Amino acid sequence: MKKTTIKHRVLAICSAAVACTLLFSGCSTGGTSSSSSSAPTASVDLTSGPEVDLTFWHSMGGTNANALQTMVDDFNNQHAGHIKVTAQYQGSYDDAINKFKSAMVAKSGPDIMQSYELGTRYLIDSGFIEPMQDFINKDKWDVKQIDANIAAYYTVQGKLYSMPFNSSTPILYYNKDMFKEAGLDPANPPKTFEEIINDAPKLTKKDASGNVTQSALGMYVYGWFLDQSLNKMGKPSFDNGNGRTKAPTKIVFDTNGGGKTFLDMYQQLLKTGTMPAYAMKDADGQAAFVNGKLAMYINSTAGLAGLLKAINGKFDLGTAYYPAIDSKSVNGGVSIGGASLWMTKNSDARVMEAKWEFIKFMASAKEQAYWNTQTGYFPINVGAYNEQTFKDNVKKYPQFQTAIDQLHASSKSSVGGLCAIYTQVRKIEETEMQKMLNNQQSSDEALKNMASQIDGAMQDYNDANVK
Repeated sequence: MKKTTIKHRVLAICSAAVACTLLFSGCSTGGTSSSSSSAPTASVDLTSGPEVDLTFWHSMGGTNANALQTMVDDFNNQHAGHIKVTAQYQGSYDDAINKFKSAMVAKSGPDIMQSYELGTRYLIDSGFIEPMQDFINKDKWDVKQIDANIAAYYTVQGKLYSMPFNSSTPILYYNKDMFKEAGLDPANPPKTFEEIINDAPKLTKKDASGNVTQSALGMYVYGWFLDQSLNKMGKPSFDNGNGRTKAPTKIVFDTNGGGKTFLDMYQQLLKTGTMPAYAMKDADGQAAFVNGKLAMYINSTAGLAGLLKAINGKFDLGTAYYPAIDSKSVNGGVSIGGASLWMTKNSDARVMEAKWEFIKFMASAKEQAYWNTQTGYFPINVGAYNEQTFKDNVKKYPQFQTAIDQLHASSKSSVGGLCAIYTQVRKIEETEMQKMLNNQQSSDEALKNMASQIDGAMQDYNDANVK
């Protein structure tokens, strides 16, 4: 069967418009001078010849952006006169990958791209990417440096396509002081949503008029939490090996019981008063938690450094594993979120070698230890655990250890699914979940609508891109 790549289809649709309008200022043409690159050569000299200029697109803002720029500056200082990397912020992950699709067609894309895990299947299929595995093999670079559970997500059929960089999982944040006041053991946080619902009355406060002033949990409407609960239950999201043996054609959580179990639990959080309605929005839930109006809050480990700064000692912050639905799935694992670094193809061996040097630097134990302490993202290099920077930070802030322990307690079977239209899948899931929570439909109706829309979207994608 003949396959038509995504790149060919986009060319057919967009080439005219791209020629006129889709040129991005400051983008390097070095990353896309050829649609194919030469195989990694055995030896490339970067110390002689002109300086190699690389453009690095990323989606980090705030504190994370400052830490990232420090790392880029350190690399440039160490390779002065030979390699220079320019980091360029591209907005959200969604914004960045949409710009990438257009810019690569116009041959004005980046040399290195930071992209979220949802873009993995698309980038593999796009034809624009040089697999990281080729350079790993050429260099005999020890891939065991990378945490196996993190590398597993970006490994498809035995090949690592991108270098993990900023990886995270969801965890339960909780206010230890509130637990003590409620007579709950702060050293033994809830392991399941069942326990959270049972503990909620003790963590709920009302004023003299009967208005709730303190609630138990904030958990905003996010498709990632559905994925993670499916992982904890050991149930896939998609067919075809969860989208890992080949492109998925349909969801399966609508029929394997996982989706129904999660949605019913989520609905119960709201109906029992465990979760206030305002906490369905992330910003509102986080603000309430920081200001002592919520006892617990679920979000990514990537937000830990920011939460510690925002709380600023107002209360003792605890961290715990992402809750299972019930005791039957309490030993299930989680999969990573976050993003990885991708190399675009280029026929110039020196340019490709320079990209590889930069990526190795960003994945090194020293840099990953620094990155973890500044952001809360996992150190993807296991050698980072031996760095004094990491040791000092965990001693000062033991909350960071929870995320690492949770990751290592998860098996590779919890790796998570792949889908080229995952961003669209998430938006459909979140829309239907919100309608359910607003009492506009039942959990059964929400599942039915998810399946109809997602399966239809996957069929459209597969029909257009796989022949």
